[in-house]
Amino acid sequence: MNIHFLLKLSLICILVVLPAVISYIKTKNLNIAILSSLLFSLGFNIAYHFISPDSYINGRLIYYKIPTIHIIDILCLLITIYIAFKKRLSTPIALILVALCIPLAVHFSYPALSYTLKYILYLITAFSISNTYSKKEIGIAVKFGLFPMLCLNLIVALYQVVFRHSLGLNIIGESIIDKTAIDIAALSIKDIFIVRGYGFLSHPNVLAGLSLFTLIISDKTTYSKTFSSVIRIICSIIICLTLSKAGIFLLVLYWILKLTSNRYHGVLLLLLTLTATAVIGVGVYTSADFVRIRIEQVDQALLHFTSNLPKSLLGTGITGFLDLSSIDPIIQKTGTYFIQPIHNILLSIIVEYGVFCIGWGVLIAGFISTRLQLLKQNPKTLFTLLFVIVIGLFDHYFLTIPTGIFLFCMILALSRPKFIER
Repeated sequence: MNIHFLLKLSLICILVVLPAVISYIKTKNLNIAILSSLLFSLGFNIAYHFISPDSYINGRLIYYKIPTIHIIDILCLLITIYIAFKKRLSTPIALILVALCIPLAVHFSYPALSYTLKYILYLITAFSISNTYSKKEIGIAVKFGLFPMLCLNLIVALYQVVFRHSLGLNIIGESIIDKTAIDIAALSIKDIFIVRGYGFLSHPNVLAGLSLFTLIISDKTTYSKTFSSVIRIICSIIICLTLSKAGIFLLVLYWILKLTSNRYHGVLLLLLTLTATAVIGVGVYTSADFVRIRIEQVDQALLHFTSNLPKSLLGTGITGFLDLSSIDPIIQKTGTYFIQPIHNILLSIIVEYGVFCIGWGVLIAGFISTRLQLLKQNPKTLFTLLFVIVIGLFDHYFLTIPTGIFLFCMILALSRPKFIER
């Protein structure tokens, strides 16, 4: 056990340090080196789990209720210590962070404490990055951090799809994948069973989201056309390997917006809609149970909120919906219970935070307002807005998975007018 722990710790240290060392050798810039390590770590699901009594529902251990210390947490803390004391956060951002703590005081639990600390830490880090780093510096960090990480995830995801099982690198975050597993993310078309690409992350949808985020940030900060083209190709292949319906929809939208002029914007958006409808139609046909579950989950959340007024205005607390959904659980076609966060972050915030959702509300409203203003100047900025809307409406990892939370915080921070105008 000790040898295994030391081996794992050594590999993690190499993963964290190597991008920083290479980046520093090339740039002689410590800021870029630290950011390179952080961006590289986004592609690995490495965490230490603290299982508490709150982590169980009816005797069943629920992944989303396990407090964790993720590798992203550690690197964000280092960046916060290194940067945040140099440039203080603005008063409005500080007040928003305080507002995010209010639900914890009303509905305390160890999982809620873990998530709240992550939200605050990641937001501080993201806004510190947007205040400190230039677009060029972030572009260099993308080259030394995100790019090699995506290449590694591409190789692993490809192996998983072709051979229908994991590569055996769970020591550095790879999920255990077996075609006989009940809860594996896969598509089944008649007798054809297709395992979706996880890479080193906890779910294919998260890997697709990370690839889409890379497309956005590389377009904003990378100045080499050749390098940008390589990143686009790698991200596109990864998204296809994940077989994420939302990811493929957004990828089609990205390429339509990228390859067209504003003159034909409306016509091509219509073509996009038809193409995306066909893609999602195939996905719906092959996973009808997926659609039923999502609809039932939304109905379940709305029924709880409306039937328990005014008590529901106080919210259920973070992860509280998981406890409620276990009372009358949704049953999947495999016979297992579907106990997961609401696959809609707006509804999730309203149900779990109640009237205390003002913190997230201000952040999201500010983001949408900024993106709509930019849209008037350049229609191609539509993609960032739609990325958040589509993922926000049909998934939950912006609020529940460390990599997803950080992506969401970075999108919010890098969409501020101060950063965009730089």
